[in-house]
Order: sequence, then C-alpha cells, then structure tokens
Amino acid sequence: MYVTSIMTYNPVTIGPGESVKNATIKMRTNDIGSLVVMESGKIAGIITERDIVNCVAFSEKRAADILVEDVMSKIVIAVDSQTSIEKAADLMLKKHIKKLPIVDDGQLTGIVTEKDLMMVVRMLHNIPEVIQKQN
Repeated sequence: MYVTSIMTYNPVTIGPGESVKNATIKMRTNDIGSLVVMESGKIAGIITERDIVNCVAFSEKRAADILVEDVMSKIVIAVDSQTSIEKAADLMLKKHIKKLPIVDDGQLTGIVTEKDLMMVVRMLHNIPEVIQKQN
C-alpha cells in the first residue's frame, strides 16, 4: 500500500512572510497541527503547533509580529506518492518527525501525519475481527 491511500491531498499551506498569528488561525480553522510553508511554488519549510508554542512562550514579541520564516523548520523531509506506507512510517520514526509532505515532480501533492499512520494501525487491528465475523 502506498502513501496515496492515507495521505491528505492538497494540504493547507502558508507563506514564509506571513505572521505566526495567521499560521495559528489557519491551523485552528482547518483543525490541523501543521502547515507546509511554500515559497515560489516550492517547499520552504514546515511550521507546527509545537514550533509556535515554543516560539511564543520564549519571545517577548506578539504572535502577530513574528514571521513564519523565523519559526519554521527549514529542513523538510519529504517522499513521493509511490512510497509505501511502511517506508514512510519507518522514515518518520527514524527522523523523529510527525508530518511527512508528499512531493511529486517538484510539486506538493499531499501530507502524511502521525494520525494517518495511527488510522492504519487501527484498521489493521480490526482485520482479524472482520475476518472472524465473515466466517
């Protein structure tokens, strides 16, 4: 099974010059925990709730005065849509990341999160029960 079967297509994005406050609003509005930061059609970084909490908690500035580019992770690990779920999970564990952008031909096409992987685990856990009910 490939990441395409569990990924969120067309993830919500933000520009690096936008404020952390705007990032927070976008996350809250879309009920998500991260935004892929895009600049000129390319991934420039990723910003997470944790990044925002750490930044705002230790800054004397207001969230409206802090830019996404000052808080985001600039090194982004990504895979393509032909990556298996197992390989994606292994990579996320190895690199200690909770969000994995999916990029095809240089374009952001989706994102896989820790929550997506938990849904797979839950689904796999229910398979024996489903098989037993069918017999």
